[in-house]
Amino acid sequence: MPADSSQRTGWTTWRSRFVLFTGKGGVGKTTVAAALAVALADEGRHVLIVSTDPASNLSGVFTMRVGNTPTPVPGAGGLDAMDIDPAAAAAAYRERVLGPLRGTVPDAEIAAVTEQLSGQCTVEVAAFDEFSGLLATPEISAGYDHVIFDTAPTGHTLRLLELPAAWSTFIDTNPGGASCLGPLAALGAKRSLYQETVAALGDPGRTTVVLVTRPEPGAVREAGRAGAELAAQGVANQRLIINGVLTAPRTGDAVAASFVDQQQRAISRLPGHLAGIRTDTVGLVPYDLTGLVALRALTGHGPAPDAAAPTDPVPGSLPGIEALVDELAAAGPGIVMVGQGRGRQDHDRHDHRRRAQRRRPRHPPLQHRPGRPPLRRDGRPPHHQLDRPRCRGEALRRRQDGPRPRPRSRRAGPARRGPPVTVHRGARRVLRLLAPAAPGPA
Repeated sequence: MPADSSQRTGWTTWRSRFVLFTGKGGVGKTTVAAALAVALADEGRHVLIVSTDPASNLSGVFTMRVGNTPTPVPGAGGLDAMDIDPAAAAAAYRERVLGPLRGTVPDAEIAAVTEQLSGQCTVEVAAFDEFSGLLATPEISAGYDHVIFDTAPTGHTLRLLELPAAWSTFIDTNPGGASCLGPLAALGAKRSLYQETVAALGDPGRTTVVLVTRPEPGAVREAGRAGAELAAQGVANQRLIINGVLTAPRTGDAVAASFVDQQQRAISRLPGHLAGIRTDTVGLVPYDLTGLVALRALTGHGPAPDAAAPTDPVPGSLPGIEALVDELAAAGPGIVMVGQGRGRQDHDRHDHRRRAQRRRPRHPPLQHRPGRPPLRRDGRPPHHQLDRPRCRGEALRRRQDGPRPRPRSRRAGPARRGPPVTVHRGARRVLRLLAPAAPGPA
């Protein structure tokens, strides 16, 4: 990492009280957010870092157990870490709603409210309720100079930030209704909280949204889309951090040189929205970004840890993806599960394409047999053709004469004859054809 990376990023110049990190999964949101929290705490500020991601990794980054209450981080004075557990938040919210109702309302009404609070919507909104409390309630976050939110990947974060305005409007327009939060009549006190949350998110003096990305086209596009949508919601105070930038490749390494070239092309082609906001870069480092030593080194506030030597010898040549595809294709149909990680989507596309090339047709091609109707040019039998009018005249004739009767399937039994019944008028012509003819004059 270049020596001036810390100056370019300005880790200790952040003044916003609330900082939200968002971006595509796997771009390093948690690492960058944790590095900022440590840098601000080392400057003597009291910082709380909160993860709203259901798959939080704060425990792994700080190498400690992080719970659903503020927990001091050993070795970083003034820094507390906290995970918002959606399930625990939902259970606490249900108890807050149902507790006052027990013993005061009939059991049937309590059962109805319990049913309203049993969906996944309640889990997401309860986590949002915790988020709103930290963002808009001064009593909860009064002891902190900065509250840093490490959010879930972009789509979840956008829904989270849309909820304050959506719920405030819903409560105003449905005062006597019900929702996955329970009876809306009991949520009148939440209206001011949601309105204050909207005001805090849109206040540039209080809130900064950091869009984290990698110098890759897909990650950059998603960061641009998220930034534009947040700006449309009134969250305009944004910064962009490009993580994992390789600036000094080894001389003579063609792969590294090509990697740098691809990164620079992605950086030079930022979407229009991202081109207009402040952009910082974080270098690609050769050590594991876990623990306080590594996080301080990332921000330039400490020496870099020694890169750990590999414990097992690396084979001279590893099998490529072609060997994996051959093995999966030989195993036959099945389910292939790929976890989150670098290149997961590219691997999926490549695997699907290669397996499709090896896939054999399940049925042999149709061939014409004597005594059967001739096949169409594409090899399908004629009954696969749709009975559509071929010109305007034929369409007009069909409207006047009614639809043509569909041919009876060979597998069907004998046609039933009898008195006609009340049916759709489109089938009356068929019934007339099937009904027995009236005897004519002798």
